Amino acid sequence: LVYFISHFERITRENLNTLSRKANALIELDSNRDIVSMHLTSDDTLQPIIFTDLDGTLLDHTDYNTSNVSELLQQLQSAH
Repeated sequence: LVYFISHFERITRENLNTLSRKANALIELDSNRDIVSMHLTSDDTLQPIIFTDLDGTLLDHTDYNTSNVSELLQQLQSAH
């Protein structure tokens, strides 16, 4: 468990330090994880932005299965 947590903690810290310079959108959340502001970093983004925080919206919590949303994922892939 310690190894698992420390692995993802390192990834999270690196992402916090570097991703804001690469992202198409920056979103600020409050303490309840509600969006309080969003800043698009480019006006030429041609594709829609889809967000998930992996809380079970697209992935099942227990096995990361996507079967419940497979049709939606196929439609998104078809739409490029």
